[in-house]
Amino acid sequence: MLDLNIWTLTTISKCSWDDATGKWTIDLARTRDGKMDIRTIFPKHVVQATGHNGEPYFTPDIKGIDSFPSARLMHSSKFKGALPSHSQNKKAIVVGSCISGHDIAKNFFDNVYSATMVQHSSTLVLTVESHATLLEAFFNEAILSTELADTIFLSSPNILLKRYMTVNTAIQNNLDKKLLDGLIKAGFKLDRGIDGSGFWMKHIQRGGGYYIDSGCSQLIVDGKIKVKQGQEISEILPQGIKFTDGEIIQADEIVFATGYLSMRAQCRKIFGDKVADHVKDVWGMDEEDEIRGLCRNSGHPGFWFMAGNLFLVDGTPKCSLCRSRRVRRAYTEP
Repeated sequence: MLDLNIWTLTTISKCSWDDATGKWTIDLARTRDGKMDIRTIFPKHVVQATGHNGEPYFTPDIKGIDSFPSARLMHSSKFKGALPSHSQNKKAIVVGSCISGHDIAKNFFDNVYSATMVQHSSTLVLTVESHATLLEAFFNEAILSTELADTIFLSSPNILLKRYMTVNTAIQNNLDKKLLDGLIKAGFKLDRGIDGSGFWMKHIQRGGGYYIDSGCSQLIVDGKIKVKQGQEISEILPQGIKFTDGEIIQADEIVFATGYLSMRAQCRKIFGDKVADHVKDVWGMDEEDEIRGLCRNSGHPGFWFMAGNLFLVDGTPKCSLCRSRRVRRAYTEP
């Protein structure tokens, strides 16, 4: 549709950078008709657009982890969906209380499991309805074109955007008050984001730590999904998890919805230590309150990080294009 050259079933088997020529040497391993084909290319720029995060964040050295059947203990990235319980009174524990944790806990409940969500710290929760209400006041074709609204939002300094989001979050919490009060009563710990600035600032700072409710929150309020809050895992037992307060929760299935490592970790896996050791961290804010590493100088010549949804992708790559043109002139002009 976009007339792009796309290679599927292709991996980078080897890469190196030449400072003198300002070019990469990259070996691409491509599977075609069951055969491996190696092709070498020499681009001036490489863009890593592998998604917001990197490899799954999972600590396999928890005491007793080998005592629980490995086929029934996994990271959320491996979760394919709960098998129907068929009235066998099965129990599941989901470690993590953000988007994946909520979705998986609800999936277990929908398949007639007794589900418990383990919440280590706090989570920002908002409803689709309150979020849409506030977005509609700005992202509304009757008021502004989508392109103009995106441009205004993306060109606003984050320090000012944070203040705007703080006001929005207060309004949002008031709209969601009944649900949020119910969550607190159920033992679920809430927060309002960084300095009360809501989910968007939390998203670009942490890449998570929030949940836009799609049905799980009310199940927690109603006691249909239980919450274990603020306790560390002491040990994994053959029949469940023991916590530092001494409580043991039984489980037939355990899923760790503990998030992912950074794009820099993914860079290390794909491009190797030499590149990863030079690039800067991605996401979070720098000293000027700008997003680190994204569509800007990565720390390694000819290497760029790009990520985010269509909203972010609409504007930020244009800045990268201008920068890449300046870099190209630096190598070609006397």
